[in-house]
Amino acid sequence: MPVPDAAAREGLLQAGLPDWMAENIVTVFAMLREDPGAQVTGVVHALTGRRPRHLAEFLDDHATLFAPERPGSAQAAPASQRP
Repeated sequence: MPVPDAAAREGLLQAGLPDWMAENIVTVFAMLREDPGAQVTGVVHALTGRRPRHLAEFLDDHATLFAPERPGSAQAAPASQRP
């Protein structure tokens, strides 16, 4: 549910956050509403030499690294490294 910035800031202040923190939180969420992740640049390729990929693809390839280890089980290689 959308909350106006002024109302969010006031709620944060009423919850006891200092003014600087409330203002920064509201500012960060304002930036996130602009969807900065939707911007496509060539930076990843320029820095790594690899094509950029979606977070979902990365997580799928490395799911075993984020799962709790089970005693006696070996972690599988990421999908991008499998034959």
